[in-house]
Amino acid sequence: MTERKKNKATTNTVKKEVEKVEETTNVVETISKDTTTNKVEESNIRKAIPKDLEVMIVNNTPGTLVIATRNKEVNIILKEQGNTDYVTFGNLMQIKNASPLYFKNNWIEVVGDSTYTSEDIYKALGVDKFYTNFIKIDEIEEILITKTAKEIEKIITNMSAGLKTAVTTKAKQLFDDEKLDSNATIKVLEKVLKVSFDI
Repeated sequence: MTERKKNKATTNTVKKEVEKVEETTNVVETISKDTTTNKVEESNIRKAIPKDLEVMIVNNTPGTLVIATRNKEVNIILKEQGNTDYVTFGNLMQIKNASPLYFKNNWIEVVGDSTYTSEDIYKALGVDKFYTNFIKIDEIEEILITKTAKEIEKIITNMSAGLKTAVTTKAKQLFDDEKLDSNATIKVLEKVLKVSFDI
């Protein structure tokens, strides 16, 4: 009888320990889920940006970029790729309303600061989805020359229409200058960009 009681007591103790472990595990899982949820929610939060905030914009096209709004409050000419100017966040909203293509095609790059990052500004404008695979025009040459054909195909496939046009222009220039000589890369470019190189 004494032995049975001991065994029963031991069994009860083990059950309690198991229950404690399960409770602890559930708490840890709940905390992990909450933390993950908070991170996701934080990444989706749009900051309220003052309309009078001065924001630097960059011409991300191979040539001249003319930025104008219907009310003519904004009328900017950036003659070369990389040229910059300043507008207010309110102006950016007007530009987006005038023609979302400025952002959809990545013609405009927004430069953030320590208070409001580029991502904050894109989100506040509601154009962040267009900048998921954003690259600068001046990075295209390095990509075409240093990346493998498979890497190039993956990068270009996810680009905006505006960037694809820029890649086509740069690729043809490199090809004519005999800097682009990889047959595999040329075939991928012809496939993805739907262009033809005279080999």
